[in-house]
Amino acid sequence: MAFMLPLFVTHPLLVLLILLPSLRVARALLTGDVSYLGKGSNAFSMVDVRDNSDAMLLVANHPRAKGEVYNIKSYDLTQREYFTFYADACGGCYPKRSVPVWLAYLFAWFKELTTPKGKEVLVSRNRIRRFTNTRLLDTTKIETELGFTPEHTDAKTVISEAVRWLIDNGYLPLTS
Repeated sequence: MAFMLPLFVTHPLLVLLILLPSLRVARALLTGDVSYLGKGSNAFSMVDVRDNSDAMLLVANHPRAKGEVYNIKSYDLTQREYFTFYADACGGCYPKRSVPVWLAYLFAWFKELTTPKGKEVLVSRNRIRRFTNTRLLDTTKIETELGFTPEHTDAKTVISEAVRWLIDNGYLPLTS
């Protein structure tokens, strides 16, 4: 058995399956509820669900992949680019403020202490770390061993398609 490790998966059809990230981000931008954490310069890797599926099929059917672990990604982008691309697709509702990382940690610590047992902590120190650290994947192994090349490498296009799907299917109000 082989394994692949995507960091973030994006595409409109996957939105309904993985905690609705595109819908949550788009709605938060539309209501002005998004702030950059820190300067927004931290970078991370994302994978489009179509590239993820292609890689999964390649790994499942390639004899060289047996017992191996592969990182996959479609593109890298910064937190600021991520929110800018979503804001562009939503009609220009950009984050207007930045929260210092130390303050976000303090708030998360408070939320962890005050959230009742059995309830989900929506803002945790782990989530703050995850969204403020740079996390880039090296995909050299899957590229050289299996010849995998992602097709959906334009982050702005992929995010725009996700938002367009949400609008077309009635999950987001029409934007200007």
